[in-house]
Amino acid sequence: DERLGLALARAGSTITVTSVTSTVAFLTGYFVDFPALAFFCVPASMCIMMVYFLQMTLFAACLLLDARRAKDRRLDCCPCVVLTDDQVYRVPRMLGREPSNAMGGKARVRPLQVCVNKHWARI
Repeated sequence: DERLGLALARAGSTITVTSVTSTVAFLTGYFVDFPALAFFCVPASMCIMMVYFLQMTLFAACLLLDARRAKDRRLDCCPCVVLTDDQVYRVPRMLGREPSNAMGGKARVRPLQVCVNKHWARI
């Protein structure tokens, strides 16, 4: 509960500013003399505001429910199944654990991942 509150407090203002500026930008497109663009801009601005509203309400609530599920060690596809410590270590990426720590050995090196980390992570 507290982590979601902190995340929304930190990112909420950014999401709000972005949504408001995008909505205003699309609404100003309504005043263009080109009718097809004007008729596109109004529904686009309404959609942006709907997405903003859903992010702040429904998506945040779903994140909270998923965080509670993970904290209780429930399986993501079937939340009625509670995992034991043995089962958590068998599924390496579950509950945020790294494969190298969970399996007790080295993680498998993937060439594409190495290439992306080497060349694109600096951008």
